[in-house]
Amino acid sequence: IDGMMRGMMTNITQMMTNSPEMTAAFGGDERVSEIFDKFMKRQQEDSIKMLKDNFPGMMNAMTNAYARRFTATQLGEMRVFFETPTGQIYVDQAATIMNDPDVQTWQRDLISKGFSRIPKEMEAMMAEIKALKPKAKIGG
Repeated sequence: IDGMMRGMMTNITQMMTNSPEMTAAFGGDERVSEIFDKFMKRQQEDSIKMLKDNFPGMMNAMTNAYARRFTATQLGEMRVFFETPTGQIYVDQAATIMNDPDVQTWQRDLISKGFSRIPKEMEAMMAEIKALKPKAKIGG
């Protein structure tokens, strides 16, 4: 959980910090950057704690999800694989895949694309809200 979350949060922080909107908001003031960094660190730590605290619930949900998708025979075959040396290497490495440089580059690109849409989406939403007719008064 730590490895996966830290990699994702690092990418999100870098994308936010490097965005033109945040650069403008920081105004070159290091104090603002420090406040933002502290905020993001709290978010990361809180997210990791929340995931760890809720891990039993996730395991229960994952158990149900696997049971719906795989037969008992298939699950047994997976267990046999995971008991092999290759299966153990996979288990050990799977959680760190999110920290791979190629995966992190892909994440940054995706986050950047997502952030670039937000101003237009917000503008469209605000236009829809402004276009609403006022509610009719009851009894009037």
